[in-house]
Amino acid sequence: MLWSNEGMSPDELLAHNWRCRKEIVAYVYNNNTFYRNKYQTVGFEIGDLKSPSDFAQLPILEKKEIRENLESMVSHGYDLGSLSSSTTGGSTGVPLKTYCDPAAPSSEISWRTLNWWGTDISENSGYLYRAVPSAKSQFLQRIFLWPSKRNWLAAQDMDEATMEKFYQQLLKSKVRYLIGYVGAIDIFSEFLEKKWPSIRFAKSSVDHFGTFASRETGILTKHF
Repeated sequence: MLWSNEGMSPDELLAHNWRCRKEIVAYVYNNNTFYRNKYQTVGFEIGDLKSPSDFAQLPILEKKEIRENLESMVSHGYDLGSLSSSTTGGSTGVPLKTYCDPAAPSSEISWRTLNWWGTDISENSGYLYRAVPSAKSQFLQRIFLWPSKRNWLAAQDMDEATMEKFYQQLLKSKVRYLIGYVGAIDIFSEFLEKKWPSIRFAKSSVDHFGTFASRETGILTKHF
């Protein structure tokens, strides 16, 4: 489905986007008590969504609401035990936990993004995330993604020694792209600027969750 959308015209994409948004709103209205109550509080009924401009009537979801109502936000028909959980890095103060249906095509979405970058999962890569996957998870990934290599550095364990080791792994693996949190990538870029100001990873791309200041962007584009 994701790949078939690539060939749509701008008008077709807009129409498809509008259909999907209506389906999402209708689904949570009919299958999620939290959202149904939230919509009805502002006087919104499902029949009010007649054109894209009507989407602005939907109330904005705040982080505070997610923290206070997380379990009640799970849609009908799902059991908490069957859902995977994820927590943000807490860069804004307090980490935010969310649940996700394991059947959601998150990997496929990531693969399509890599394709936009001009690469794919067969390329060697580096990851700067909150935590390194377990040994079992890394072993399974090596089997699934062989012969490509994945290199990991835990964002909460970044010092000169661990970054030096990670840097050497990236060089040895000849990574094509680097993925990570904005803060972690910024720290690693500063480390490269201090230790190897002239190093540049050929054909590398950087994905992040957040925004960089102009100074940080300059350092990143210098090394990646």
